[in-house]
Amino acid sequence: MNAVVLSGGGAAGAYQIGVWKALRKIGYKYDIVCGTSVGAINACLMCEKSFNKAIRLWKKLNYNMIFDNKEIDSSKIVTSYAKNILINGGMNPVMLEDNLRKYINVNKIYRSNIDYGLVTVNVTKHKAMNLQKKDIPKDEFLDYVMASSTCFPAFQMKEINNDKYIDGGYSDNLPINLAIKMGADKIIAIDLRKIGLKKTVNKKNMDITYITPKGKIAKVLEFDGKHSKIDIDYGYNDTLKTFNYLDGNIYTFKHNNLKKFIDKNKETYNKLLNKLITNKLVIKNLLKILYINSSDKIFDMLISSIDYLGEIFDIDDSKIYSINNYNKILLNKFNDNYYTNFSKFKLHELLESDKSIYYIYIKIEECIEKNNYDDLSKAIPLFPKQFISALYLYMLKIKDS
Repeated sequence: MNAVVLSGGGAAGAYQIGVWKALRKIGYKYDIVCGTSVGAINACLMCEKSFNKAIRLWKKLNYNMIFDNKEIDSSKIVTSYAKNILINGGMNPVMLEDNLRKYINVNKIYRSNIDYGLVTVNVTKHKAMNLQKKDIPKDEFLDYVMASSTCFPAFQMKEINNDKYIDGGYSDNLPINLAIKMGADKIIAIDLRKIGLKKTVNKKNMDITYITPKGKIAKVLEFDGKHSKIDIDYGYNDTLKTFNYLDGNIYTFKHNNLKKFIDKNKETYNKLLNKLITNKLVIKNLLKILYINSSDKIFDMLISSIDYLGEIFDIDDSKIYSINNYNKILLNKFNDNYYTNFSKFKLHELLESDKSIYYIYIKIEECIEKNNYDDLSKAIPLFPKQFISALYLYMLKIKDS
């Protein structure tokens, strides 16, 4: 049976809805969903197959949908959390519980042919609870979903039948073993990589596909619908890249678009690299510094450059690009901020990533023009990422000229 396992991660849970969107696109069918904390909430929506409802919920999410208005000051969120932890034992997520009862259809979950599981911790009995749908009384189902989602100490403990419960992340933040116990033999695990304990998978050679964020997703307690929209895009893009429907690492490109571009241009890049660095040991050390040890080193250098330049020049990493369009955006940003007189800058300013890229780019131009590469070879060990990225820009410029 196919299972989807969803980790905890608070406000970053929108990413999991993006993954679900991609799984729907590729026609992936699942028999089991289980999760911890926000993963337990999203698993409810996946169990009842209410995708459009999930999108609406996450896109309108804000602090007032989680907490009582009197408790929260979104402009001073850290202070609000700290104050309530000290005075009240955590924030009271009363509005979250109200909204769960509004958005989650318990009857639909119990009628669903999709099995459901969650993890929480019974503090009163000092016991981790790995619960399946069949284990939970129907009238207490949402109580246990809340128990799994009680991010203590930020949230107050949840009380059920005189026992106190806290977030399942204190036991298992990515409940793969629960899915195995429920009969899964093929698992997609969506790991938001937030704080929480994770247990070792107790069955060897399990077919597990991990999907994890490449971009900077929301912080655990950063409840904001605008960020949720971006995280949904991240989840969608990363999933389609995982299953080879899209290309790229951090940045995302149309299928085969990036590969064709690299295959067409990597020989040019390699020739430039070997022209600038005649000492093979320097190239070897460069690759070592960059942690590149694959069989196709030039491919990895180009991917690394594309991602690094996109970050430096603040290109939106939630969109899907054609590589030609991406390169045009990149060159426009590069040209708009072009530095020519580095004598104006102090040494510490040249250590800034964008300025060091411009500096090395100019050095590359000078070295090739003068056929003298001594100055450049000294800079390479100090600025390895900037060097391979400046070389990528130089390749684009000569290609474009």
